[in-house]
Amino acid sequence: MASAFSPGLSPVHRFFNTQTGVHFYTISETERANVVANFPQFNHEGVAYYASQVAGAGLTPFFRFYVPSKGFHFYTAKESEKDSIIANLAATYTYEGIGYYVLDSDWRGEKLPHTGVTSDQCYKAGSDVLVACSMPETGDLNEQQDGHRAGINAMSYSAVGGRALTSCVQDNITGLIWEGKEANGPRVGSGTYTHLNNGLATDTSGYVAAVNATNLCGFNDWRLPTRQELLNLNAPAVNTTWFPNTAASYYWAAELASTDSTRAWFVNFQSAFSYHDARTNTFSVRLVRGSSASGPRYSYSTVAYGSDGANNVVNDAWTGLQWRRCEQGQVWSGSACSGTVSTFTHELAIAHAQGQGGWRMPNIKELSSAMDLNVSSGANVDSTAFPGVVGNGTWASSPLVGNASHASGVSFFSGVVAYDARSLGHAVRLVRSAPN
Repeated sequence: MASAFSPGLSPVHRFFNTQTGVHFYTISETERANVVANFPQFNHEGVAYYASQVAGAGLTPFFRFYVPSKGFHFYTAKESEKDSIIANLAATYTYEGIGYYVLDSDWRGEKLPHTGVTSDQCYKAGSDVLVACSMPETGDLNEQQDGHRAGINAMSYSAVGGRALTSCVQDNITGLIWEGKEANGPRVGSGTYTHLNNGLATDTSGYVAAVNATNLCGFNDWRLPTRQELLNLNAPAVNTTWFPNTAASYYWAAELASTDSTRAWFVNFQSAFSYHDARTNTFSVRLVRGSSASGPRYSYSTVAYGSDGANNVVNDAWTGLQWRRCEQGQVWSGSACSGTVSTFTHELAIAHAQGQGGWRMPNIKELSSAMDLNVSSGANVDSTAFPGVVGNGTWASSPLVGNASHASGVSFFSGVVAYDARSLGHAVRLVRSAPN
């Protein structure tokens, strides 16, 4: 069970039964509302922990029984105990099925899917050609390039309850469930919509309402994805084996531009590119369901690094990553970043990160996850966590597959996720995986 939010998980609510003196747990918002409205003997105590409504990698079913003679529920995550109760105590314990799915011991700390860059797509010094990451020359440049980490949280998907992939698909890393697309019909992959929130059938708002009205895959809580969720699905191209009928197009994200409410963010499913555009434009839509990131995100700790002072590291509970608070070239004083930000070509950035004592360059999904699109002035980051950001362009470790003379990066001031010639100079912000 997760005590804090993790992508794809939902809150499990806890009630105290004042008549029986026992607790009741539910992940269903409908059941929660019904108990609150109709059973005054149950005191709602809030969210107990987080779990998943659907099966997936790293998840274990949590079985639920009801004891009518006592008026309480019994729960177990042990398959053998569930089978024994059904076989020997069925007269007393009524089996109600799987209540939800809880995290098993194999749940990973890092919560972002890998980029899809393969183990054959690494750089060596002096070349813009991508080669096998097993070549010694790639490790000499940097042994933690994006391609070297292809097996960590590799993108993985599964069908939902045996349903067709044109109905819905589960992301096994995030736990989110994505809408499938049809070749024809109301959810045709080539459909495009405005983003005006006017309720019309030609708008994203109308489309969301229409899909929820059909109870697609048994759910009526489909929504527009956040930009980061869309970027997590992109590799930079979507896996069309799992997501057939996908249009190579711009896809609307949920967020509006914080500096201009007439514009909204989109992600290009043809390349690693994201920006905002006029909401009157018609772009593609792919809906998602599952909890989006919420709850406390950042905490701070101290890791020995150069001349940095205390609390020089940002711990991100939403992603399981740790970030250095300052960009390279700056020093953390204990309250601010001082000094001049260094700029590097992409090759020099990779080489620089090699010698930083366990720190590495983030891939493009990791780097984009540090942005806060709600910021309306200055850098698009949490200014407490990352004060004094001055580097406009920041490199990611990810190459632009198909044009390897370019690499991916972000602008923390415009919010754009894009790519640039590797010969240009940009800033570097280091990351590492949080210790378990």
